[in-house]
Amino acid sequence: MTSGFSVLGAALVGLACLLFGRSYAAYVKARVSDYTAVLEFLELMRREISCRLATPAELASRAARGRLAEIGFLDLLAGGESLGSAFRATSARLALDDGDMTLVCGYFDGFGGADLEGELRTLDAVIENLTARVAAVRADSASQIKLARALSVLFALGTIILLL
Repeated sequence: MTSGFSVLGAALVGLACLLFGRSYAAYVKARVSDYTAVLEFLELMRREISCRLATPAELASRAARGRLAEIGFLDLLAGGESLGSAFRATSARLALDDGDMTLVCGYFDGFGGADLEGELRTLDAVIENLTARVAAVRADSASQIKLARALSVLFALGTIILLL
């Protein structure tokens, strides 16, 4: 009877380890997706305001329905919220680093406060910074996913061996 429980316990611990690896891999993929979605929105802003200074509601109507629509950011913009308050209200659902959140929030808070040339310069700097981050996150994601899966399998096997 006791050996049956230890086998069952080992199997459950092993399963939990494997599920943790899978969960972490999903988190890393979501992180890449979130960075890409924010960058795509900023690039849309760049295209739109280079022609004229588009309002946040106009930007929301032209944005692709993806991750930002899923978290409610575009709906808040369409409802008349400012870029900064809409991003702040929904940013907890994004897997961006705190520094990058601060960068995007800072830009969104100041949107419309400068002339067109100033807006474009600032936006170009933010896009350049986030483009570098997206490249780094993408490069790291493949190795992080492999590492998480390998560690979860090794830990699961080690735990099973110890419990048996």
